[in-house]
Amino acid sequence: LEKLSGKPVEILDLQFGFSVEKAQSILSAYTPAALDEAAFFLIWADTLYPLLYGTLLSLLLAYFFKKGRSLNTVILPWLAVLVDFAENYGLYEVLTTFPNAAIGWIQYAAVCNTVKWSLLGLTGLFLLFGCIQRVVQLFPSVRKVAP
Repeated sequence: LEKLSGKPVEILDLQFGFSVEKAQSILSAYTPAALDEAAFFLIWADTLYPLLYGTLLSLLLAYFFKKGRSLNTVILPWLAVLVDFAENYGLYEVLTTFPNAAIGWIQYAAVCNTVKWSLLGLTGLFLLFGCIQRVVQLFPSVRKVAP
């Protein structure tokens, strides 16, 4: 995108939340060719990537939380994947109609973006908790607190 735009540009769906103004500012830096490339990327690569991270994160959660209610955490990455797909649809609508994109599509993509990153952050917290729990199980001496 930077080569097509001739300058450094930001990628909208990598932002954690964005306003209509921020989205318009970011996309205004794109040339028409960069907008087309970004839309193409959303259709192909950004369809496969969520499936990969959803699978990996779910497998990691399943490894750390093998039984009980905690096993339900494996659904979090898949919720993020679904929201990521919804975000991509909204961004595709924005990219293919920019600069005349409907504000409603930008807002829709922004909400999906915030929900996606929040779910992935929550997934990360569960993974951190699972790692800590696993270390404590593997090294019982870690449980002992010094007097």
